[in-house]
Amino acid sequence: MDAANALAPSLTLLRVAIEAVVDAVVVTSPELDPPGPVIEYVNPAFTTISGYAADEAVGRSPRFLQGPRTDRAALDKLRAELAAGGPAESEAVNYRKDGSEYIVEWLITAVHDGQGRVRHWVAAQRDVTERHRAQARQAVLMAELQHRTRNLLAVVHAIADRTFGHNPALAEYGARLAALGRVQGLLSGNEQDWSVPVAEIVRAELDAHGVKLDGQIQVQVEGPVVELSGDQVQAVALALHELATNAVKHGALAQASGRLSVVWRVEQDGDDARLVVDWHESGVSMPGGPPTHRGYGTELITVALPYQLDAETALEFAPDGVRCRIALPLGAFGDEVDLDEMGKT
Repeated sequence: MDAANALAPSLTLLRVAIEAVVDAVVVTSPELDPPGPVIEYVNPAFTTISGYAADEAVGRSPRFLQGPRTDRAALDKLRAELAAGGPAESEAVNYRKDGSEYIVEWLITAVHDGQGRVRHWVAAQRDVTERHRAQARQAVLMAELQHRTRNLLAVVHAIADRTFGHNPALAEYGARLAALGRVQGLLSGNEQDWSVPVAEIVRAELDAHGVKLDGQIQVQVEGPVVELSGDQVQAVALALHELATNAVKHGALAQASGRLSVVWRVEQDGDDARLVVDWHESGVSMPGGPPTHRGYGTELITVALPYQLDAETALEFAPDGVRCRIALPLGAFGDEVDLDEMGKT
């Protein structure tokens, strides 16, 4: 049996498999310069997605599927990746035979000859229009949920204001409600995976207390890119709110000589890892000594965080300022942290 006959069963099986898949498969010639590659083969899924029969597509450039809302930048990126030898992966708006739009996601790979030259491009294409629509609907629903939540917090604050009048504790209560509102705002800005970078939480709390970090030499904020999930964001943000409030009233942010450092890192111990956040104030004069009672902030950090997040916490009212360490098990973040890809904020 010669080589061609030996390959025949495998080629038949491959063709049957390609024609059975639900993703479009498009094979083109290798040219990239105008007028560009020419379609040599499309599978039945291509017809299902685009509305064009095989004989209407073969012999034409894939550009006939493009239209007014096709992103030119995506196409330029595609060409650059193919010119570099591929593979290329992206998505863009295409147009069906009836003129309707659809969003196609593609992965294009090269087929080389024995000398390493590109002989064909093979594109696997998927219609992701419904996925984009679902994401858009989800974004609208999440925005509405966040809006209603913030309104509810405002109503709760108004009720407390009318109920307790000029009670001095009302201002602290309102500030804590405002901190919860900021959490909702942060989460609504990233509804895709319901997470928030640690840097955003720290900056939001300091900003809410009037601390602008740009050009601020009194405050140091530094750490790798690590995102907290929705469950962790609220508790950590409230803890940072309590620390920042104390610093503004009595600590490093209330005195010209004071300095504040908020630094976080990931510590690895074998298969276990944890995120460690260090809040360190210095240069503070505390003539009255440390507080003698345990307030809400102390209870939140030393009791609530360990209970809610399985965190290890330490809070110290040192003679020159507050020091706090919060260590969260990294497992709480799932796969949201890549130790090899982390950068500095």
